[in-house]
Amino acid sequence: MTRVKALSAEARLILACCSAGSGEPAIPDPSLDWRRVIDLALLEGVMPLVYRHLSANYLDAAPESAMRELRFHFQGNALRNRMLTRELVRLVALLESRGIAPIALKGPTLAQAAFGDIAMRQFADLDLLVRRDEMPGAIAALAGDGFRPQSSSPEIMLDEFFQASEDAFIKPEAMAVLDVHWDLMPRYFPFAPDGEQVRRRAVRMRLDGGEVTTLAPQDHLMLACVHGTKHGWPSLAAITDIAALMQREPEWDWAALCEEAAQRGSLTMLLLGARLAHDALAAPLPDSMVEETRRDPVVEALVPRLLDSLFSGREGARVPFFNGWMVPLRAIGSNRARLAYMLDRALAPTFDDWKFVRLPSALFPLYYLVRPARIAMQKIAPLRSRLIRGASAVSRK
Repeated sequence: MTRVKALSAEARLILACCSAGSGEPAIPDPSLDWRRVIDLALLEGVMPLVYRHLSANYLDAAPESAMRELRFHFQGNALRNRMLTRELVRLVALLESRGIAPIALKGPTLAQAAFGDIAMRQFADLDLLVRRDEMPGAIAALAGDGFRPQSSSPEIMLDEFFQASEDAFIKPEAMAVLDVHWDLMPRYFPFAPDGEQVRRRAVRMRLDGGEVTTLAPQDHLMLACVHGTKHGWPSLAAITDIAALMQREPEWDWAALCEEAAQRGSLTMLLLGARLAHDALAAPLPDSMVEETRRDPVVEALVPRLLDSLFSGREGARVPFFNGWMVPLRAIGSNRARLAYMLDRALAPTFDDWKFVRLPSALFPLYYLVRPARIAMQKIAPLRSRLIRGASAVSRK
């Protein structure tokens, strides 16, 4: 593993637990702060992996109180995941009964594809991909079941003026939000696998309570790499998903994956995800691919910094501008695409702008003025609060 020596003993234990499939030892140090281990595992989204490895191999080496708390979190997460999985199966069946063909993303299907067990991931929402021309029927079917869009209205959602690829559907008694996607990524980040190819390659997956259609293994991997890059690799969980997918499918056709990624403008994103999983969690990667990642200057520059930012919720602040803006920006392959990314992400109106002020469709172009005003107001309020707190602190001295 790369650059993990600077991490705390608690963080190193968590990394070792998450890379246990490679034979990495994870013997707990007697001086460990187990409160910190539990908090970090939950924060980074890898609690199930930590509990599984410790309970299977080092049950006697960890304090009983720590294992009891981890077991409580694990069992609660597993129960919730099972209930959400059954809800996903039910919703897929509902849409399919209306002639709609949804593809289940992330959540239970990624847990099953990557780990072979829906209990081994922490997830909060359910995600479905629906063709844009099937969205009116999907909205009507979900409305009949009590779901309503959270950030828009059916009319606004179907209008292509706003830059959006999904909206959250909420139901008062539902356990989770349902994210309905009509594109895999928003317009400002068009680097996901081609939607039509994804649908042609989609596979049926057996889950608790029934079956759903989900992504083929190569599309799970590609989408995980693109999604992780889009968000700046915000947690260890994003890397463990990729490592687990690489571990479960050892015979990847990396040449074909790289060729398709290059066509979509996401080759650096694929290489970055694979290299992070290899360096942080010892995921299997052919020597030729390791060399390919080393020839990419962006991957070489980003991997050390991203690995150093792991566990930063407790060991130092992640830099929102770097992770949220610079990581995706640097991973985009051309200057033209970078410029389009910056302009679209900064200026193109979104559902949040519509919620801020609801204009009639004839005035939609005014949202290009509304958006910077809304963002400026959002930034001014926290700055004003900090200035007031600072002034109060000075006056008390």
